[in-house]
Amino acid sequence: MASLAMLALAGCTGTVTSIQTSAASPDARDTLDFSGPFASDYAEAWVESESDFVRLVIEDEKISEQEWAAVERRMAACFSSKGATFEGYTRDGGYEAQRNSLSVDRLSEVMGECEQFTGEAWLGFLWFWPQKNPHNLPIEEIVSECLIRNGIVAPDYTPEDFLRDNPTLSFPYLRSGEGERGALECNADPRVNL
Repeated sequence: MASLAMLALAGCTGTVTSIQTSAASPDARDTLDFSGPFASDYAEAWVESESDFVRLVIEDEKISEQEWAAVERRMAACFSSKGATFEGYTRDGGYEAQRNSLSVDRLSEVMGECEQFTGEAWLGFLWFWPQKNPHNLPIEEIVSECLIRNGIVAPDYTPEDFLRDNPTLSFPYLRSGEGERGALECNADPRVNL
């Protein structure tokens, strides 16, 4: 049985555990004003998710551990209802799933369906990224700083260098063999100290 890891930011019809929602009705979709570094991400989730569950979770502009646990339970139930197994989240915000008897293509469809249905498509980013980047700085800034701080690249490495090198993963490592692992670690969590 193949295991597939995917980044979790993107639908499922089936029976899932749910919590009672008291979020605003769809008529009030544009009424919340969010603030802070992730205000636009919360606003986008509020307007575009079309999910009372998502709105309930984000109306206070934070996701509690209990609310995130509900997302995980919903994901597990959704995958199960589709014949696959949700195996949990990885440190970088992705997750793993067993396809069981499903084809790889069908598992990919199930992943997208369950991410939408459970609200994970919106809530995953809002759970993981603020923990790693509380000020919502550009990714190229925080990852290039991590690469420098950990001695993976030279001190004059810039965010622009990161934008150039990242698509092809052609970083100018200072130490061959260790650089690739370090780059993966910085990408997974830019706060890491290796």
